[in-house]
Amino acid sequence: MAIPGYDSGDVAEFALERAGARAEVVAGVVPDEFGLERSSRDPTATALADSLELVGLEELRAVDAFRIELVYDPSALPPGASPTDVGIAVETDDGWEHLESTVDLEATTVSATLGDRPSGSTIVAIYDGTDENLTSKGESDVTPAVRPLAMIAIFSDTHSSDDHELEGKALEAARNAETVIHAGDFISTAALEAFRNECNRLFAVHGNADSPAVKDRLPTARVVEAGEVRFAVTHRREGGGTGLAMFGRSRDADIVVSGHSHRPTVVETDDVVLLNPGSHAQPRGNRPGFAVLERDGNGVSGEIREPDGTVLETISVATRE
Repeated sequence: MAIPGYDSGDVAEFALERAGARAEVVAGVVPDEFGLERSSRDPTATALADSLELVGLEELRAVDAFRIELVYDPSALPPGASPTDVGIAVETDDGWEHLESTVDLEATTVSATLGDRPSGSTIVAIYDGTDENLTSKGESDVTPAVRPLAMIAIFSDTHSSDDHELEGKALEAARNAETVIHAGDFISTAALEAFRNECNRLFAVHGNADSPAVKDRLPTARVVEAGEVRFAVTHRREGGGTGLAMFGRSRDADIVVSGHSHRPTVVETDDVVLLNPGSHAQPRGNRPGFAVLERDGNGVSGEIREPDGTVLETISVATRE
């Protein structure tokens, strides 16, 4: 990331790596406390990520240039929406101000460059394809992933050409969960959209069998934070369990969610839990499965279940302090 027209030595750079956010500034005075952190503010109804706070913004002086770069969630785009309609919004006293933004489709990032500091300290990546007024999260049925942990439902390997293939307790979990994670292989955009239409908020990756259209909309891997739990999500990794554990460690995850094998499994390693929910729709000789997690004392616990509710495996993970 760089501000065009400025030497790197003149630019102060700040990052919030877990949120995939960066800010760069050229200013006469940059206070020590300036930086990025997660915001306690609820995101807008059209948010594609969690809100962030520019700490110490008011103390910046003589600002010549300011650039913001945020990661957005392509699976949170409305059905039929174009990824080119992603933008950055800043919360001001008069509401949410849309900034002129540039989208990097491959990196799933959106950036904005200003000639002064932003007019507000709360920023978020949004779907910018509508002129309707933005509302606060409290006035919308869209649910952010980062908040005290409620129920999380985890799925993989839907393998459908036209529908979500959810039924019974699996369908109930998808509808009732605050956050839904899917480890890939929807196969078709119709299945992806049908799945997302049942969820409050869906965080998904693509799998090896997904169509090119699905792969264009979903990343290969992602990190999801829900409450105090950090999930690293991928469809598969070379090296089997060892490769998955290394993937999780590299992302400082508590739980690695994967699919591909269609086999419901829970594997505890020294520092990360490997969770494969199985396939709720095409078990391929295994038991059909999906997973649910909820807060339990000082950790989270849950189960891998069949769509009829039969428990296959139990899960227990201590939350990070």
